[in-house]
Amino acid sequence: MALNLSRRGFLATASCFAAAPFAQAGPTNLLTIPVMLEGKGPFRFVVDSGAERTVLADDLAVSLGLAKTGRASVVGIVREIPADTVALSRLEAGSIAARDLRLPVLPRAWLQADGYLGLDVIDNHRVTFDFRRNTLELNDPVLSFFAGYARPDESVLSAAGQSGKLRTADCTVDGVAARAFLDTGAEVSVGNSPLYKILAEQGAQFRPAAPMMLTGITGGSLPARALSIARARLGGFDLSTDGLAIADLPIFERWGLNDTPALFVGMDFLRRFSRVSIDYGRKQYRLELASRDSRIAART
Repeated sequence: MALNLSRRGFLATASCFAAAPFAQAGPTNLLTIPVMLEGKGPFRFVVDSGAERTVLADDLAVSLGLAKTGRASVVGIVREIPADTVALSRLEAGSIAARDLRLPVLPRAWLQADGYLGLDVIDNHRVTFDFRRNTLELNDPVLSFFAGYARPDESVLSAAGQSGKLRTADCTVDGVAARAFLDTGAEVSVGNSPLYKILAEQGAQFRPAAPMMLTGITGGSLPARALSIARARLGGFDLSTDGLAIADLPIFERWGLNDTPALFVGMDFLRRFSRVSIDYGRKQYRLELASRDSRIAART
């Protein structure tokens, strides 16, 4: 689920996602996908692999004349809130054609986009972020025998989870094993307290700077501390890193990860790759190195 991480002199804004085949920068340098609603549009939506539900900006719901259907709970990275829902008969994005949706409505000031595509829509599909071209594609899952094949500059990670909540065990932070999920709605990567506890026992220390505040599209805020680490390792590739935020966000409990070392991998790590693919049909992550000269070191 998208978040902002802000501090004096530093602002990392929620999400850098996109969609296909024509992605473009949004109002806060977010990548967005063209989406058709009720045959109208295109409208610009963010793709959020950490969001359980697709949400719509309030003013767009009004302009489309969508009828209210009741109330629903929207789970954000910081807090859960009730929201009005509207009826949408047709949504089209990439290879996705969804029908008869009930979408929560949130203020545009929080979303800074026309809407967010969540797991209720993108599950069972494949999303591919191409950071070289600043595009993202929404396609059907790969069904061929060669889907598990990886080139020397690629890593294919098995993932587990239901309803799109995929996580992989192929992740370490300074040698500490951690469950990880790719959150394309987060600009920064965040670890939980169980992960910090083990890292602290190994000598990891918080930086002296004041706590940072994490805010999400459902509003509210939670403090986070910046932890100095040497590297995070994902799918056999080493990521040199400037640090990691630590916070016990509700999303860890929501994903069943509050009692084990866990990390949601945000765009600050994912942008180190040239391409990142999340195949929900095959329950698989595919990572492609940017280049030999990138800040990512190949598996050793």
